[in-house]
Amino acid sequence: SMQDRQLALRGKSSWTKDYYMPTQADSLVTAARRWVDFALQLPLPGHKPAADNTTADKTPTGADAFSLSATEVSLTRPASSREICDRYNQHTKHCTACQQALQGLERKLRLVQAAVAGLAAAVVGVVAALVGPGLYAAAAAQSPAAAAAGAVVPGMTVALFLGFAAFLANRVAAATADGIAEFKFVEFNHADNH
Repeated sequence: SMQDRQLALRGKSSWTKDYYMPTQADSLVTAARRWVDFALQLPLPGHKPAADNTTADKTPTGADAFSLSATEVSLTRPASSREICDRYNQHTKHCTACQQALQGLERKLRLVQAAVAGLAAAVVGVVAALVGPGLYAAAAAQSPAAAAAGAVVPGMTVALFLGFAAFLANRVAAATADGIAEFKFVEFNHADNH
């Protein structure tokens, strides 16, 4: 994280000067950081110091194993916003409840998309069935209003109903796709977290 990079650049113990933690809620964070500072100075288990105790062969500590030097920190690239807010890799793929919910939403999306396609095809079919013969009859009878009025009005009601159903199904598909996106990635917004 950015704070870890800044701490590594300024020194391991700079957190005591750089971060003001006045509330009772911060006492656990302060205690944990103090314990980590202490634990990182202990020698690693199973490692024996060099026989001649030279400084070149000093016994490695936890800090040597788990901390980055200022040089290493400056060489590492900061995580992108996309990587930080990646819900799928950080949580969803490891949580069985979220995996099941995501699979259910993906099934629902496939069904609703099929329904939208079917309803749209039905609308096109009804309109084509109404308009084609009506235009032919109107041309033959030379009276367009009389020929078209008989079959077109009830048929157009069916077409409008199917079109409205396709519109609603499309809205359900969009809402389902938004739900799926919530399991994968959500951009952080400070205004949403108050």
